[in-house]
Amino acid sequence: ETKEKVKLCMVLQAMMKFNLGAKKPSELKLSEVRMSFRALALEHHPDKTGLSGRRDLSDEENEKLEGSVHKFQDIQHDCEILEAFIKERETWKVEDLQWLDKNMPLFRQKHKEIDEEADRKRKGVAQGLLMNGAL
Repeated sequence: ETKEKVKLCMVLQAMMKFNLGAKKPSELKLSEVRMSFRALALEHHPDKTGLSGRRDLSDEENEKLEGSVHKFQDIQHDCEILEAFIKERETWKVEDLQWLDKNMPLFRQKHKEIDEEADRKRKGVAQGLLMNGAL
């Protein structure tokens, strides 16, 4: 049961990362996933750093390149999750698909709340630095 819920949540999480949270998981199309993947891949590909293939990287540049590689690998993994879900969706239990459709709005709302809280904290950091005369 827990393993199944984790699998369901991985689909919801991947949809959010692919900016597909407004869609019903049961109606998600492969073309939508691939279009979103292309956009994210173009934005986050390690080659975009200009550091790929260079041997004389500083520690900071190496860290930036490694971060970009990890981000891109995460995008690829999420794409694989969504593609597998869509291809196998017909074999999924109706209850699981209903659970996904029912919980996506809640999942989307929780993500929005997290984003809003993060924005408040970021503003608080800047305000704190201003108040302490650090800026």
